Amino acid sequence: MIHGIRAALEYPQDRNRQRYVVFLTDGFIGNENEILGAMHDTIGASLVFSFGIGTSPNRLLLDEMARVGRGAVAYLAPTDDGAAVMSAFFERVSHPALTNVEIDFGALRAADVYPRQIPDLFVGRPVVVTGRYTGNPDALRNDPITIRGLAGGMEHGEPTRVPVHVAVGSEGLAEGSARTGGATRGVREVWARALIRDLENESRRTGRDRRREIEHTALRNNLMSTFTSFVAVDSATRTSGEYGVRVEVPSEVPAGMAPVGQGG
Repeated sequence: MIHGIRAALEYPQDRNRQRYVVFLTDGFIGNENEILGAMHDTIGASLVFSFGIGTSPNRLLLDEMARVGRGAVAYLAPTDDGAAVMSAFFERVSHPALTNVEIDFGALRAADVYPRQIPDLFVGRPVVVTGRYTGNPDALRNDPITIRGLAGGMEHGEPTRVPVHVAVGSEGLAEGSARTGGATRGVREVWARALIRDLENESRRTGRDRRREIEHTALRNNLMSTFTSFVAVDSATRTSGEYGVRVEVPSEVPAGMAPVGQGG
């Protein structure tokens, strides 16, 4: 797949057109880091959309390709209506609501904001941005958060400015009835997952070993990651002796595939 990635993204681009690159696969692609690293190096201004076809495509790769490519991902199972899935895709990408998105956090003085490069906003697909702030939320009344971008897919012209009105209460920031201040633990975990994803992408892109930072973030926030996992311990019973007993546990194969040695 790496050859197709490079051929598509390195092809000379017309600066007067927005390029959409669509990748479709139904296979077991194992060189995720190489593919995502090549995308980081060659993507330019292209938007990448990925499709997984069949019962067992590499979802990790396809999801990350869409994130790196500032696009979207979709899956088409054998029981799905292919025409409906593709129709929904073309309907979505033909209506960009806001491109070249930038966020001015105003008085919040935000830091550690992820994703670092905000994707375009398409109709029907939200963009989630997480970060930390050190400013005084009360000052938002005079220095509010503002979102800027080109509306309707326009490539030129004055950007549209969208003010974000938030209510400031005694427990932090709130928009509507959803509290987003430090009292909500789930928001911190969402931010930590975005940080881990950013560290993983940086490792793929630069080759730097970010294992320590990933482990620290995951353990501090009780999250699974490439280097951390959850272990269930049954404290009701113990095996005899000083050591546990090794038990071979069979692994399920992907749907539609035969185990090794059984043909298929």
